[in-house]
Amino acid sequence: MISRLRREKAWRPTPAQEETASLLVYPHGGWVRTRGDGATELRTIERGAPCRYIIREDGDEELIELGTASPRFAWSGCLQASGIGLFLGAFGFGVLVEGTPLMFVAVIAAFTGMAIFAAGVDLGTGDGSRRTPAWRILEDNRQSGFLKGSS
Repeated sequence: MISRLRREKAWRPTPAQEETASLLVYPHGGWVRTRGDGATELRTIERGAPCRYIIREDGDEELIELGTASPRFAWSGCLQASGIGLFLGAFGFGVLVEGTPLMFVAVIAAFTGMAIFAAGVDLGTGDGSRRTPAWRILEDNRQSGFLKGSS
């Protein structure tokens, strides 16, 4: 199998572009690349919806594409709330039946609640987007690729 490698230009933002991109990607991160005209193109997720911005060299941003929120974003919140509810309910039940054989049921229900909560968190943190080869993921935010959100 022959694979084709594609050379990417390093992302060389102006200070204004870098500051604007850092604000837009907080807290989930995003993907950046430099366009031919010197502007930066940024893809990120806001409240479960994919967004695409153009950041000009002076730092002005323009939202050019806003998708609809993924159903997984809504399901994420439902699973997290259900998991917390089950855990708290199992904890309360465990306090009531302490020292009886039903304590085993309370422990199993509590662990199940934690697992459901963790599944909801995992479902809500992914972006669900497909990345094309033009959007490389790199840990260094000075190059083309993934830009970490910073506080």
